[in-house]
Amino acid sequence: MKKLLLIFALIAFLSCSDNGKKEFTPLDALVMSQHFVKQKLKSPSTAEFGSSTERVTKLNDSTFMVRNYVDSQNSFGAMIRSEYACTLYFTNDATAYLIDLTIE
Repeated sequence: MKKLLLIFALIAFLSCSDNGKKEFTPLDALVMSQHFVKQKLKSPSTAEFGSSTERVTKLNDSTFMVRNYVDSQNSFGAMIRSEYACTLYFTNDATAYLIDLTIE
């Protein structure tokens, strides 16, 4: 829980600009997509994600689509790679909302 709060605080801190409007980056979206994906995994502690921000598309100032992969253990303990697509939206108070998540 502390790690999640630290991520939210870091996003809020890094995304403030001089005019008070928050600018979100592909890295912000990548990190938050990993949080949403971990919530759906059987063994989230084993998750290893692709780390390239080249897999992130900025749809507008506050909406991003992330197409990435995650390696994690399945119910039998085998490491499995799954592709995912995550669309998320950031509000001005640096809260991220999941719009859509598909894990193959």
